Amino acid sequence: MTIVYLNGEYVDQEEARVPVIDRGLLHGFGLFETLRVYGGVPFRLGAHLDRLYASALELGFSLPASREELEEAIPEVVRRCSLKDARVRATVTAGDAATFQEGSALVTAVPIEGLPPEIYEEGVRLISTPLDKGVSLARHKTTNFMAKMLAHKQATEVGAFEAIFRNPSGRISECATSNIFVAKEGKLRTPLVSEGILPGITREIVIRLAAEQGIPASEGLLENEDLFRADEAFITASVKEIVPVVRVGDRTIGSGRPGPLTRRLLQAYRSLVQQECPE
Repeated sequence: MTIVYLNGEYVDQEEARVPVIDRGLLHGFGLFETLRVYGGVPFRLGAHLDRLYASALELGFSLPASREELEEAIPEVVRRCSLKDARVRATVTAGDAATFQEGSALVTAVPIEGLPPEIYEEGVRLISTPLDKGVSLARHKTTNFMAKMLAHKQATEVGAFEAIFRNPSGRISECATSNIFVAKEGKLRTPLVSEGILPGITREIVIRLAAEQGIPASEGLLENEDLFRADEAFITASVKEIVPVVRVGDRTIGSGRPGPLTRRLLQAYRSLVQQECPE
């Protein structure tokens, strides 16, 4: 039996129901957070909820569950599903404005083993996509995820790991489900939030870890040549952690192998996870 949290109750996934007039279903008017659980402990739960509630405030709708309710529900769903390592998704919708019906709050959890070790040892290939992901809402994790899903589908169909989006100015912004970093001569760079990106939780952690490791890191504009001339590149996401990028399309990045700076930051990230989520 798979247990989910839905509007204050813990129910079997097969019995969970949301109203068909909910704007989350009809118009994609909703928000979500995906986080990783290590050894039964959600990693950076507070940061994910900060982003969720900040987006709801800015977009102008009241969430159907309090922060305290979600803080309790997320680890409780993991416990009731008898999971240790998991991917958790918290989804909130805006309900129906015409009938004043409140939206839904849903928490689901599925087991996760993490990516195969060779992903981190050998690196991955990305592709570029011409799709428009909607820059105006990029910094909010809305349930309107169609462009990103289509881009990810394009990538997997050609054997790539992820797809790169560009903003209307033609600059690199982010990937379908990840943030992107490049390294040149020991310095780290990632696009500004104003370039049309989601301010990723792992992205923020990496910037802080770089400072602690004495690695210069900055946010700025990322052009094509910055990526192709980079010594190293990697992508970040809560579920993926830090994944080395060794090719984009048919072009090799750096030496074509995960670089020392990427490996160093991945080690630091995993050490942080162990500190905050001890088994």
